Amino acid sequence: MEESLKQALPIERKHWELIDWFYRLPADHRIFTVTYRRQTLRAVVQNLRTELQKVRSARLAIKLDGFLDPRESETLRTGWTAQLRSAAHAEFPDLILPQRYEMVPPDIQKRIAKRIAMNEAGWTQQRIIACKIEFPHVPESEFVSPFERLPWHVQEQIKYRVLENERQQPVKSDSSCKI
Repeated sequence: MEESLKQALPIERKHWELIDWFYRLPADHRIFTVTYRRQTLRAVVQNLRTELQKVRSARLAIKLDGFLDPRESETLRTGWTAQLRSAAHAEFPDLILPQRYEMVPPDIQKRIAKRIAMNEAGWTQQRIIACKIEFPHVPESEFVSPFERLPWHVQEQIKYRVLENERQQPVKSDSSCKI
């Protein structure tokens, strides 16, 4: 195994990231419809050079670029997906996010996950604020239920409040625009 490793090294960072990405995927990822992971570390090391080509070909077969794009690479290094970052900023606008997602305290991670579930259920920040104004007795835990499943008149009341809130926001004028 040591000899195989010596022959395969050195290897570029982007190649390591690609192999690392492949071996961290969940078992139900669609890439496994076109290829499989090696079952032992020995097999990976012995086939390191061909493993890279196999992963790149499999990515192309499922319509992914051959190498990781910058977002995938960033996610691999930090654990922060675009969705996690967006939800964290929405939930905690003044919080400076740690470099790695795993450094976020568990209670904050739960709130970020809750924010993602709310967004996936159709609850934008504007709708949440509007609902809190229109229906102050409704607990926030209800915001994970799909917005579209609310009674029509409730949806309309929330949408109306969103529009009213937007109208009340001061319009930013560009003072550099002179007539």
